[in-house]
Amino acid sequence: RLGVEGEISVGRGGVISIDLTPATGSPLSYNQFAQETAAVDQGQTQAEADLRGIEWEGGRCPRSTTEQQLEGDLVLATRCTIARLQATRAFEFVEPNYIVDVGFDVLRPRPQTPAPAPTPSTSPRPAPAPTNGTTTPSTGPAPANPSAPQAPAARPETAAIAGLPDDPLVGYQWHYRPRGDGPGQSPGGAGFEAFWSQARQVGSRQVRVAVIDTGLDMAHPDIVNSPNVGRGVDMITDPERAGDTDGIDADANDAGDRCGRRVTDSFHGTHVAGTVGAVTANDRQGVAGGAWNVTVLPVRALGRCGGEVGDIVNGIRWAAGLGPAITDTNTEIVNPTPADIINMSLAIGAPCPASMQAAIDAAVSRGTVVVVAAGNNANPTRLFAPANCNNVVVVAAEDARGRLAFYSNFGPEVDVMAPGGDMYTDSDNDGRPDGVLSTMRIREECVDPVTREGRPECFYGFQQGTSMAAPHVSAAMALLAAQTGRRGRELETLFFTRAVARYPGRASQCEIECAMNPNATPIPGQAGRCMRDCGQGVLDMGLAAASSSP
Repeated sequence: RLGVEGEISVGRGGVISIDLTPATGSPLSYNQFAQETAAVDQGQTQAEADLRGIEWEGGRCPRSTTEQQLEGDLVLATRCTIARLQATRAFEFVEPNYIVDVGFDVLRPRPQTPAPAPTPSTSPRPAPAPTNGTTTPSTGPAPANPSAPQAPAARPETAAIAGLPDDPLVGYQWHYRPRGDGPGQSPGGAGFEAFWSQARQVGSRQVRVAVIDTGLDMAHPDIVNSPNVGRGVDMITDPERAGDTDGIDADANDAGDRCGRRVTDSFHGTHVAGTVGAVTANDRQGVAGGAWNVTVLPVRALGRCGGEVGDIVNGIRWAAGLGPAITDTNTEIVNPTPADIINMSLAIGAPCPASMQAAIDAAVSRGTVVVVAAGNNANPTRLFAPANCNNVVVVAAEDARGRLAFYSNFGPEVDVMAPGGDMYTDSDNDGRPDGVLSTMRIREECVDPVTREGRPECFYGFQQGTSMAAPHVSAAMALLAAQTGRRGRELETLFFTRAVARYPGRASQCEIECAMNPNATPIPGQAGRCMRDCGQGVLDMGLAAASSSP
C-alpha cells in the first residue's frame, strides 16, 4: 500500500520485525540521518556514522507523501510505515527499534575547572578529560605482570567472612568505604566495608544478577575462571553490530563496541560486572566486587555503536527466564537459572518503549528486581529510557564528596543515589581521580598509578557515570538477598528500608550552581543555586550492617 519494501520476520511471542534498510546498504546504514546529524555533529566518516542508526523523534506521516519521497527518505518511510501500522489497530504496539548506547558519543564537556594536576612523586599521569561528562576510561592500575596474568585459584563459597578482602587495589575503591569524614571513610562511600565486616556477610552464589551490557571480558585476569560468572548469552542479532561474525549465541564475551572516532572498545560491561561481583574477590589480586559471592549472568546486548531495543528486550526476557534465545540455526539457548536482579546501565533519549515496558513488567511479575541507571545528561530522567519506565529502581550518581554528580540525570523518577564518581576531582588528595575503580581492559598506553610504570595494557580503570552507580545497588541487593532469602518486591522493600540513608530535611547534596545545570530548578531566595530531585536517599550498607536478622 505504501510502496515501501522491507524484510519481515516473525519471532516467538508474536513480535514482528520489519527491516526497511535498502538492499544495497548494510542493516545498520541510515544514510540520510548519518549525513544530516552524526557526520556533521561528530566529525565521523560516512561509514562510521552509518552505524549510528536512526534516532527517532516521532512525527506524523503527511497525507501528501508520495511513493517517490518514501523511496528517497528512509526516515520518512519509517515514520509512515509506523503510522499506517498503528492506524490498523491490529497490533498492541508499533514502535521504532531504538538504538541504545552507554553515552560515549555525546561531546559535552563539564563547565568547570578540571581537578588539580597530580604531583609527580605520588600520582599517575593525569587522566584524560571526559569528553561528555559520562563514563570515561582512565589510566588505571595493572596487575603485577599484565603480560602473563595468572588465573586466580577458585575459592570455595564462604557464607560469612569478617574483615576486608585482601585484593590489593581495594584501597583505591573509595566507593566501598564507610560513609563519613573520618580516617578510612569517604563522604560518598556506600558502606560495603562495614557490611562485610560487621554483618559478616559477603553473599551467595545462589543469588543471580544479570548484567545486560556490552558483555564480559572472559580473558580478564581477575575474571578468567571466576566462580562468580554464570552462564551468559549474546543477544545481538546483527553480525555487523556484534562484531563477532555471527548473531545470537551462547558466547557473552565482549567482542567490542567501538564507534566512530572512538576506535577503542569501552569494556563497559566488564567494568559494571566487576562492581557487581564478577571478579574473584579475596584472592590477593586486583579489585573487589560489591558482592564477593554472587552469580553474574552476562547478557551481551550492546555492540558496535550501541544496541537495538529489540535485542535488549530479548535480553531482559532471557535473563528473567521468560523465553529462550533463538540462534540463526533455530537452536534454543535456555536460561535454567533466572536472574533475581537485572542491571541495565544504558540509556536512550526516548519515551519508555512499549516492548521494553512489557518485558520489564513480565520480569518483575516473575520476582526479578530491575535496576537501571538514571542517565548521564544532566537532564530530567523522564526523558530517558529505561529510567522512565515503570517497575524499575532508578539510580542516580553520587560523587566522592557525597553530592549528586554534575552529569547525573535527576527527577521524581530517581529512587536512590549511589557512587558514580567524578573524574574531574580528587577530593581525598590521593593523586587519583575520584572515579569508580573496577575491571576493564585499556588496550593503549597506560600508567600504573601504584608503581608509576608505563604499561602497554591495563586491566583496571577509573570510570564515572550512573552506569557505575547502578551496579552498586545491584550488588547491595544481592548481599541482602543472600542474607535474608528475600526476593522480588520483598527484596526491593527491604533494600529501601535497611540500606538507604534518608536525606535530612532539604537534600543539600542535590544542589548545584544554576550556571552548571540550567535544567535544574532555581531555589527561591538563593540566587544562582538550583535543586535537582535525587531520590529518597543514598545507598549506605553501613545501615544494613546494623541489623543482620532476616
